[in-house]
Amino acid sequence: MVMSRLMVLTDRTQVSDETLLDRLRRIVDGGADTIVVREKDLPTSERRTLVEQVMTFTPTVIVASDVTLARAVGAHGVHLSANDDAVTDDDLIVGRSSHTLVEVVTGGAALDYVTLSPMFDSRSKPGYRSGTSVKDLAPATAVVPTFALGGIETPARVRTARDAGAFGVAVMGALMRDPHPEQLVRSMIEELECNRPSS
Repeated sequence: MVMSRLMVLTDRTQVSDETLLDRLRRIVDGGADTIVVREKDLPTSERRTLVEQVMTFTPTVIVASDVTLARAVGAHGVHLSANDDAVTDDDLIVGRSSHTLVEVVTGGAALDYVTLSPMFDSRSKPGYRSGTSVKDLAPATAVVPTFALGGIETPARVRTARDAGAFGVAVMGALMRDPHPEQLVRSMIEELECNRPSS
């Protein structure tokens, strides 16, 4: 499966003007095709229903931290936290959250992708820093496709991550909050594709 350069992570607590599903439909309408369903605090049955609903309109759905659920509903992948046990599954896309270049180098080769965060200060996690920076993106992507995560709130920050060597970007808060998420998705995708060699 060809991976998208834009990955969207869900957080229903940041959606204030509509349901999470309505927000995700608008994001997909804007051109996003990969959604990572988080919402790990939901009861299992509710989370399963949510994932199944998202799968009805999203080309690629990845479940955060629950490989059993991902397999049960036929999702396309699982996204592991830095502390989740390793998963080996030839039928699933397997990614992991990383917070240092060392984590990527030591474990990335066994994965389909990683997120590396935080790249910038983030409204979702104010004040949180782990020592990562955009200078880590090119060496990380040399090991495994690496998505810049954290504070990716504007097309300009997408451009910065792209120019620094990120494979793509993972966006949560900005797309959960923006009053016009379709437009923001389009602008981010344009930045990701600008000056990128065709594959």
